[in-house]
Amino acid sequence: MSPNKKTYALKDDRRIRSFDVLKAIVIMLTVTWGHYWQFTPAGFYADGTSLFWTEFTNNFTAASLRYTHSLMELLFIISGFQMYAYYSKISEGTVNFVDYLKKRVVRLFPLTIITTLFMFVVGHAYYLKTGYYWFDIDISFRSLVLSLLNVQNWFSTIHPLNGPLWYVSVYFLCLVLYYPMVKLCKKLDIGILPMLIPVFYGSYLYLNPTDKFLQNSDVARGYFAFFLGVIAAHIFNHLTRKQVNMLFGLSVPLYLLIFIVYKPLIYNDNTFNRVLISSLMLYIPTLMFLVANPKVDAVVGNKPFAALGKASYCLYAINFPFYMLLAFLEVCFGFGIPYGKTHMYYVMFLIQIIVAILINRFIEPGLNKYFAKKLLKE
Repeated sequence: MSPNKKTYALKDDRRIRSFDVLKAIVIMLTVTWGHYWQFTPAGFYADGTSLFWTEFTNNFTAASLRYTHSLMELLFIISGFQMYAYYSKISEGTVNFVDYLKKRVVRLFPLTIITTLFMFVVGHAYYLKTGYYWFDIDISFRSLVLSLLNVQNWFSTIHPLNGPLWYVSVYFLCLVLYYPMVKLCKKLDIGILPMLIPVFYGSYLYLNPTDKFLQNSDVARGYFAFFLGVIAAHIFNHLTRKQVNMLFGLSVPLYLLIFIVYKPLIYNDNTFNRVLISSLMLYIPTLMFLVANPKVDAVVGNKPFAALGKASYCLYAINFPFYMLLAFLEVCFGFGIPYGKTHMYYVMFLIQIIVAILINRFIEPGLNKYFAKKLLKE
């Protein structure tokens, strides 16, 4: 075997720590810059801080909402890339659909159920106290049921209750579709090619958005990016390490050159342009490079950063509940939190990170174990 040929393939028991770090980065960018327009206490306006800091914060965060749009696609690509590890098991019939789905539910649902119930209860309490809904969230019974089942964004792009969980809803849909798609690949005996169907259909929906069942712009992002990640992992398993490094060495600098020299090609009114170019020229080559080079993976995925990565899902899930609780306590007790200060937003973000780490360390394992015991009989 060539010394450049990988002696390993993607396996479900191999943890790619650098992927955890990437997820943490994406989540932290999302719950700060991506959500700043909803929750920034100061609104990033002049607040008594220095003019430089105010202007920097205004411009940087305003740009990031536009420039980081495709980061959620990176999460989907990472998920699809990792799910390819189960391709052989599903294809060979060593795991049935029910068991496959139960394991996914055990991993995803505990936090979403707890945070959804929390939003529902506190949302009603907030309404009774103030007479209006916190950020116009939908606390109807229908919204509750759809959110508990994690299918809310299968039906619409409206984000009820815990808004950020639209991603989990779409990710869950992709996981449900992945199993029959693998079986279809096996039956047709044409390799990974059927996986292109959701990629192309997602691209079509990106450019022709609707709000129909399983055809809206949210699920389009999952169709496109998740299954693109699956295809990328399949291609990766057929490349040598040298080829992967060459791909990374060519694609990423070219992307950065486009970003610097001809930014409008990426950042224009065509959102899909940004997503497509970022996915093909930056995200996928980077993921391949990290997996193909264990030493790089070990450095990027060092234990402190990887630990934060493990807590990132919890950070994402508690983002809305945290601010809702804060708003409710404020109207109840009038703590006088200095919302007019920009730095307070970052203080709140740091508190969220600490809370997420504590929940991930001491509460989430127990929740997952309880669900595993009930669903998997473990």
